[in-house]
Amino acid sequence: MTKSDMKIGCFIKFMAPEYVDSFLNEGLLFMNTLEYFRTCEDDEEHLRADRYEGLTASYDSQSVKMTLVKDGTRVEPVDKIDVFQPLADSINVYCMTMITHHDLCKPFRLNEKFESFGSKAVLIQGAGLHQFMARLHKAIESDENLGSIYPSKKIAGSVEYVRREQHHQSLDVFNKFNDYSWQREYRIVLGREAGSGAISLKLGDISDIVQVVDTKELMNTVFALKESL
Repeated sequence: MTKSDMKIGCFIKFMAPEYVDSFLNEGLLFMNTLEYFRTCEDDEEHLRADRYEGLTASYDSQSVKMTLVKDGTRVEPVDKIDVFQPLADSINVYCMTMITHHDLCKPFRLNEKFESFGSKAVLIQGAGLHQFMARLHKAIESDENLGSIYPSKKIAGSVEYVRREQHHQSLDVFNKFNDYSWQREYRIVLGREAGSGAISLKLGDISDIVQVVDTKELMNTVFALKESL
């Protein structure tokens, strides 16, 4: 069973307090490019920055016959062979944490690293999930410059985590290496006809479908299915 087959229990967006009002009252989704995440720097490894964002394939060099020429010298790859698609850098993404009903079958706590993302956490759950996605689609459809990068028109989904040392095939914008699996990421992915850099996508007021709590409160929460009486 993949994450995309599981029923979503809630979305969580961690943020600094100064961004809460614009998220609630404007539905502001600030969507950075893959290039931003690939080139930014964090104080700690495997937080926001990911130098492998935008990879379209990763191969085991021992299973591929390839010879590179550098300064007139033939070089044999000795580690992983990573393939980047330059156009992928212009893809915009918005990242949230997703908890599924399947996740709740076994009690767990969120990783304390989330505290680095901000002291506030915005939860979207229940009927709010459907409303959020409906408003997201409406906002995208109203902007002729934005759209899916896929023929299937897919614009959002859960991230599938793979083991870098074992992976030997293509990769997608919905793939990340498992160093980031603690994030339980769900991402919105958009391309555009023109322009570059970050996108400020506004869904309108979403304060009626979200709940704001302190991040520390969630760090102290054990997530699990409630037992019925």
